[in-house]
Formats: sequence, C-alpha cells, structure tokens
Amino acid sequence: MMQHGCLCANKLLIKRIKRHSLSNSAHDILHLRRGDVVDEYDTNIDRMREYFECSFNGTNNLGYNLTLLLTSNEKDMDYRKNIIELADDYNHVAIMDADKTVKTVIREATRNGVLDKHVDNNYFVFEVESILSDWSSDFVKFHFVRRRSSCANCIPLAKILAKEDSADAKD
Repeated sequence: MMQHGCLCANKLLIKRIKRHSLSNSAHDILHLRRGDVVDEYDTNIDRMREYFECSFNGTNNLGYNLTLLLTSNEKDMDYRKNIIELADDYNHVAIMDADKTVKTVIREATRNGVLDKHVDNNYFVFEVESILSDWSSDFVKFHFVRRRSSCANCIPLAKILAKEDSADAKD
C-alpha cells in the first residue's frame, strides 16, 4: 500500500504544484538546511538575497519562468515567509513552500478517502517529498542546495539552464 499511496500522492503533488506555479514554468528545488548547521554557512535573509541576485542574473532571458520549491528543516515561519518573499524582486520567479504543499496534499487525500488515514505522518511526507529531490526527475529542472556539502556563493543558473535547454533541443 505504501508504494501505491506514494505514487498517488506524488501525482497529486505534481498536479497541485503545476496549478499554483507561474505559467510556462520550470520547477527547481530550493533546499535550505538550517537547524543544526545554521552556524556553518550563511543562509540569513540578506545573504540569500545576494545569492539570488547573482544566481538569477540573466534568467529572465530564458523564455520561461522559474518556480522554486522550498524544502527546509527551518521551523521559523517568518524566515520561510521572508525567503518566499525574496522572489517578489523578480517577475519571472516564484517560491512555493513545498513542505507545506506536501502536507496539504496528503491531508486532503486522506480526508477525501484517496489515501488511507494512517499515511498522514512524517515518514510518508518524507517519502512523497523525495520525488522533488530526485535528481533524475524530469519534473525538477535544477537544484539550489544550501547545506554542508553544497554551499556555493552563486550558481550561474542562466548558463546552466541554457546549456540544458540546448541539450534537450538536440534530443
């Protein structure tokens, strides 16, 4: 049941994300590891603003919008809200709280009888959310990751996505 439930929830999740995304949007993961490692690298709001200014430079010329799916172990709702609001500086970028969206999809699916009630738990949330962090997923085009193993000052996103788009056009 867990495997079937996960597939069902993943389909509902992707449908919900697409419905709430900017039109003509590529989807990207924005994973911010905080909590136990917050002192090891800087993910405060001002630093993230600088990171986005550099990383989004030139992305307005790609011909499509970007919807970032925020995943984080951060519990401070004001911090999460402020990160999401950083997208307001760009007319082609939106940030969606993927953690909240996953929990909402599961809660609604259990309430409507689409999923068994026993799957409304943190383990199942993690399983469903793993579709977003799957590096081989066609749904997610890019991963912004800020954690111990990946904490670059800037990601040349326009160059990376243009190269991917060029490779996709050849296929």
